This record gives sequence, structure tokens and C-alpha cells, in this order.
Amino acid sequence: MPEYMPSKKIKEVVGLVEKSEWILPTFQRKYVWDQEQICDLFDSIMRGYPISTFMIWKVEKKTAANNTFYKFLTDYQEWWREIGEQFTPKTLDYYYAVIDGQQRINSLYIGYCGSYATKLPRVHWKKAYDESIQPKTYLYLNLVEDADENTSRLYDFRFFSDKDFQEISNRSFWYRVGDILKLPYIEHDDIDDRLPDEFEGTSIFNDFSNEQKRTALKKLKMLYKKTFHTPIINYYQEDNQNLERVVDVFVRANGGGTPLEFSDLVMSVTVRQWPEAKDKIEELIKLIYAETGIALSKDFVLKVFLTFFSKDISFQIKYFEDENLKLVNKAKAEFDKIHNIILGSCKFINQIGLNNDTLRSKYALIPLVYFSYKNNFDIGNVAKGRDNHKLMDIWIKSALLKGMFGGKPDAVLQKIKGMIDSTTGVFPTQDIFEAFKNTTRDIRIDEDFIRDKIEKAHYGSIDSYLLLTLATKLDPQQHYHVDHMYPKDMFKKQTLKSFAFLNNDKELLSFYDNKNNWNTVGNLQLLNASENTSKNKSRLSVWTAKPIPYKLSDYFVPMDNNSQYIVADNMFKEFVSMRKELLVKAILNNLNI
Repeated sequence: MPEYMPSKKIKEVVGLVEKSEWILPTFQRKYVWDQEQICDLFDSIMRGYPISTFMIWKVEKKTAANNTFYKFLTDYQEWWREIGEQFTPKTLDYYYAVIDGQQRINSLYIGYCGSYATKLPRVHWKKAYDESIQPKTYLYLNLVEDADENTSRLYDFRFFSDKDFQEISNRSFWYRVGDILKLPYIEHDDIDDRLPDEFEGTSIFNDFSNEQKRTALKKLKMLYKKTFHTPIINYYQEDNQNLERVVDVFVRANGGGTPLEFSDLVMSVTVRQWPEAKDKIEELIKLIYAETGIALSKDFVLKVFLTFFSKDISFQIKYFEDENLKLVNKAKAEFDKIHNIILGSCKFINQIGLNNDTLRSKYALIPLVYFSYKNNFDIGNVAKGRDNHKLMDIWIKSALLKGMFGGKPDAVLQKIKGMIDSTTGVFPTQDIFEAFKNTTRDIRIDEDFIRDKIEKAHYGSIDSYLLLTLATKLDPQQHYHVDHMYPKDMFKKQTLKSFAFLNNDKELLSFYDNKNNWNTVGNLQLLNASENTSKNKSRLSVWTAKPIPYKLSDYFVPMDNNSQYIVADNMFKEFVSMRKELLVKAILNNLNI
């Protein structure tokens, strides 16, 4: 059983991480902590709070040579660098793999030795890491002032980029945490006398009053002691070299006996047979995000492997081990084809008006990917195979609207896989509808369902967007936004008071004032970027008077008995009532297969 070991000091552990004597096994997850969590961790250390116990696997040289490991992450870059470099242990007799405590150890390492880069708000992602939109930030401690009372912290730790640091007015108060490691080792009993001498001749206290200097020295002494002297890292050590036992220890340590992420364990088994797998999957995920904005995960790619090459598509380690060599060899041999199909599927998702947000379950993509693989279907080319593209469009939007992949979707995927295996060349949308009829996964969409959704789906919801994509003729080359036909500014109370036609009609005023009437699908429409810019906040009557390249019927603008479009401010009630009927008819027509 794991043995409890003597505690280590932070300086010692940081050194072991830096020398890659402490490493990570492949089944560990990517780094996921945010800056606030790191600051909380450092605050806990300064205050003497426990930071929980760690679990370490002592890996012998022979075991290390037969498995793949990773270094800890030094410079975190959101999306682009969330795991450390792959590492092959060679020289030492023993290495130590962290199987419980990765996030905490990596946070310490980043705080002392690395940087943390996240995307600035209101800027768009680039196709590769760009420091101008994801500047590196470093951890600082405020030597003079305590943390804001609105936080749970006592010590004020924050991350600053070099640019932001230069712009703060009290930057002399702030000390970069990593600089403490540059100081020489001082015996514990000598710290009070010798540590102040280390700062003599520096500019660190130049602008401080005597009181501020005393406060700063007190915090620096605390940081120094916690870094160099206090044995904070408490851990158990597992010496057994059997990977399955170590995996079991990992699962139990993380989930009280309940597996958390079988895909992490499946990945560890895969990498043993195919060392480049993790990097190739990461590269694929980044490429797809850069080109389509669809954020997939390694879980998704591994599930694709299982769907393609395994009888059982669930993440079951025992079964996966039995079939591992055959499965991994097939995935490795056909990875380029799989890569292209997944990328093509994500491009198709964009072309039918969906995006990362509306694709509420990424697993809904897998039947499209599997069909394309089995039938050599070029899913990314909407100019070819239009019948299949329509069937796929109807199926995936129906599945997303009805939440088919909520909960545990393995049984659903297994059943759909069987139907795809039984068909040749035609995506089995109708067969899927029939197979799940009258079950909890029933995805048939009838008129009553559409009417209910149109009444309830509000602006900004995924349902409203999905309904509008089902109704609207979309140009696959365009990106669409949802906008109000009668602008929402028109329904502000002050504006409504200005309408003479509402002055003596309380019932009509109540209708206009009701958000469920003007902020749901009956008053919403998909517009491309140029249309959206053209319309802006214009009243519908003003916008439709402009020359526009489409028929107003394309926007489901209803007509009165004289074949005149209903767009006037005082006709909103008639507009929204009649427009709902047009939307219902369009959706039912487009769902007709």
C-alpha cells in the first residue's frame, strides 16, 4: 500500500520539477486552474493552511522506459499550451510521477518559475498563440496592502503582464514571487537578521515609509520561510510498478472509488502503443478550433476511435486493454483520414449555421463522422451529396433540439452505429427517428413541439438559434447573427409611452410590453453580417424601405389581405402572430424527408 513519506519544502519540490525528476503520467489531465485558484493556493500557504496530501508514484528506470510521461507546464497558454512537453525518462534510476496533485504542483511551479497567458476580453482568437492578445502574466505579492475585503484572501496575490505592471500606480508595492528563489539559502534562525541585508542597495524599499518597510519585510520573511523552510508538501508514495494498480490508485484518490475520466486512462493505454498519439490529437483539436471555432476534446477523438474500431464504444479500460493493440494500430494507420473527416464534419456544422455554442453536445457529431468514414463521403463539401447533407442537417438539429445526447449517450451512439453499418450510401435519418420513437430519446419534431418552442425560445438561447436555422435558407459562406425584427429598443417603456396608438388601449400596451412577445422566435431572425449592420437598430418599417437584396418573404415578414407587408409600428401584434405561423410552416416543410 502507499507509504506516507517525510514532507518536502516548496523550494525542494520546485527544483525537482525543474530537473524533471518529478513528472506526470499520461493519464493526468491538462492543466485547468485559473489565476484566482493559484492566488488562493499561495494565500493558503502564507497563512499556514493545509493544501491537502499528494500522491506520488516512484517509477523505476525499466518501468519509465516502457511508458510515456510529461514534464510539468512552465508557461501556460490558454488553449495553445495546456500540457507540458512529452518526456522520456532515461538517466536516473528513479523518477517520481505525480498521480494526485498535478494542479497544485503545477500551480506552484507556474507561480514561482513560469507565466500564465489568457486571452484578453473582446479580441478574437488567432490561428496560433499570439502574445499581443494573450500576454504572459506573472505572479506578484503586494508587500504593503492586504487583499480586498471582498475576497476570501488575506494576502494580495495577483497576476500582471509586463505592460500592465508598468501602468499601475503603486507598482513599488508589488514583488514578483519568483524573485524569492534568487535569494541565497539562509538558516531559519538567521532570517530576521540576514534577510533585510539582501535587499539593502536595491530599489525595493525606496518609496516606502518606515511602517510600510516593516510590513513589507514581514511579508517577505513569511514568503521566504514558506518557500525555503516550511515542510508543506505532504505525500504518499506508491512503489508498485504495475500500471493497472497505479491507475486504480489514481482513480480512487480522485473520485472516492468512482472513475472520473476513463478517457484519461484510455489515453494512457493508447500512448503506450502509439507515443505520438497525444500530440497528434492535440494538434488536430487546435487546428479544428482555429479553422471552425468548434472546441473538441481528446475524449471526443478517443470516442471516435472506439466508434470506428471497437465493438464496444464505451470507455471501459478492461475491454480496451484486450483490444488495444488492434484498435491503436488501426487508429494510427488511418489517422490522416480520420483527421480530414472530423475537420470536414466541423466545417459542415459551420455551413449549416451552427457553431460551438449551438453544438451543445459534441457527441452529436460522431454519427456524421462515422457515416462519412464508412461511406467515403466528403462531408465538408456541400456542393456534392446534397441529399445526404440535408438528411444530416435535419438529423443533427433535431437531435440537438430534443437533447438526444444528454446524460450518458453511449447506448445511443452504439445503436446509431449499428444502423449506419446496415445502410449503404444514405444517412439513416428516418431509421433513427423510427428506432427511438416513443422512447426518452425520441427526436421526432411535430407541429405541437415547434409551436411550443417558438413560444418559449427567447433571444440568446440555443433553441431559438436552432429553430431559425431550421426555418431559414442559409448561405454556407455566411456567418449569421440573431436579431430582432421589431428592434428591442422600440419596446422600452419610454418609447411605448410615445406611441399614440397605445395611449387608450391597455390590452395592446400590455402585449407590446410583454417580453415573451417581442423577445422570442416570433420576432427573431437570422441575419448575415452585412444585413445585421444594415438593419442595426432601425425600425422594421424603416429598414424594409431600403433596397435589400432579398425578398421580405425570406425573413418571414407576413402580408395583409392587400398583399402589403406588415411592418408598421402599430401592427406588431398582427406581425408576430402571423409570422409564427410562417415559421411553423417553414420548419415543417424543411423537416420533410
